[in-house]
Amino acid sequence: MRVTFDDSIITDTSAEKRQDMAEVGVTMNAWEYRQKWYGEDEKTAKARARGLARGKASNGEDT
Repeated sequence: MRVTFDDSIITDTSAEKRQDMAEVGVTMNAWEYRQKWYGEDEKTAKARARGLARGKASNGEDT
């Protein structure tokens, strides 16, 4: 376990990520999740989310 302190509020990132995943399809779109947690721009996140919905690789490439 590693603890890194900065000037932000202490949060449980794992719990927040799980909560966001539970919200996908309810109050959050899959592309919004990807934007937030993977740092993707909106265009990339939307393309990859569509690819996942179709069962394609998450790298955006057709197989």
